[in-house]
Amino acid sequence: MTSPADNHSESKAAQQSNKWWYIAVVAFLLIVLPLGWWRFAEYQEQARWKRRAELNTRCRQLADEGKWAEVEQLALEWRDWNPDSDESLLFLADARLNQGDVVEAQDYLQQIPDTSDKVVPSLLMASELLLGPANLPLAAPETLQRILEIDPLRMTAQQRKTAQQRLIFFYALTLQRTKMLKQLRQAVATRSEPIEAYVYLVLSSHMTLTNGISFTSRWLQSDPENELLKVARAVHYADTMDSAASADEEPEAEKQARYQSMVNLLTEFPQNRTLLRYFLRKTIQDFDVEAVGQLLEQIPKSTDESLFWRYRGWYHAQKDEIQKAERAYRESLNFDRLDWHVWHELAGVLRRNRELDEAEKMQKISVAGKDLRKDLRQMPNVAAVTPELLTRIRDYAELCGDVLVTRSLSARIEEMNSAPSEPLPMTTAN
Repeated sequence: MTSPADNHSESKAAQQSNKWWYIAVVAFLLIVLPLGWWRFAEYQEQARWKRRAELNTRCRQLADEGKWAEVEQLALEWRDWNPDSDESLLFLADARLNQGDVVEAQDYLQQIPDTSDKVVPSLLMASELLLGPANLPLAAPETLQRILEIDPLRMTAQQRKTAQQRLIFFYALTLQRTKMLKQLRQAVATRSEPIEAYVYLVLSSHMTLTNGISFTSRWLQSDPENELLKVARAVHYADTMDSAASADEEPEAEKQARYQSMVNLLTEFPQNRTLLRYFLRKTIQDFDVEAVGQLLEQIPKSTDESLFWRYRGWYHAQKDEIQKAERAYRESLNFDRLDWHVWHELAGVLRRNRELDEAEKMQKISVAGKDLRKDLRQMPNVAAVTPELLTRIRDYAELCGDVLVTRSLSARIEEMNSAPSEPLPMTTAN
């Protein structure tokens, strides 16, 4: 027979034994199980890499054999198995491209995540397809802007420059002058400007693009009622006909019909900036002051378009509203200091206001700009700009007080003197 004291000792020993058992179990859970899970995860990752390598090898074999339908099917299975795979998307894009579906091909390229090291070349290829065979140009700016928002350290300087070049090219061909100027200056500020950027900056007040009609006509086929493309194509055609060597030989009836078609467009799109610029330029050339005033009423009082401010300055000058004219011209220079017309017309206003010394300085700037523009227009291609012409642009920018262009061009000229020439851009300008 046991005493209460013995029972108490046995109970205490049992509790102590259970305590160590619990400690052993916890230690097992904390040490052994995580090690097992780690080994299991490592095994899974090895299996995934093996599967990925097998899929990659098989897709490449099928691609080398030209079996694009089979490449597509296998890449679809790969994407379903691993949605994060950028390689499967690239195979899908390649398969659709080789089967003639450029629209879906660029769509797969657009799905490459920004975290992938393949995103920049993929998006550049997508933008090339959008502007080219896919004929979906209006989607290109978003794709190109996406590239420019990626960390510059993750791409080559040439890749970033190509994105800028294509975006500027699109804005130039669609006659979105304000957007083009902003993009040009953004490219210059980030040292990613194509060489023709400086030529465009000087010629931007009125550029005649030799391939404007061909590009906008083709793009219009994909969206015949699009305002941007309809207007750009019409203005390119009108400018080409007006500046043609045989312009005087065009029958008057055809001239009138062409002009009436432009009037009809303005009736359809009364707030269109490109059309308003076109008609303001034409009515100023005709010295139709009242028509200029009516057109200016269609423009918001606050605008970031330098040409509209220049046209306002001209209108006020004709009305002998000298102070309003001067304010308008100076506001125009706030948006574009390289427009020689503004310096010339502002000089005239200052002379009328008896500010002769300042007028003389501005007239010298305008003469330098006019001569420079004339020489730039004679180039067969904007990429043919020489270091000598770039030096003249730099000196003109310095006269105009354009600090950004002056500093950037000084550095660029130094680079050009020791670097090989760049490839030709996608467009030419006169």
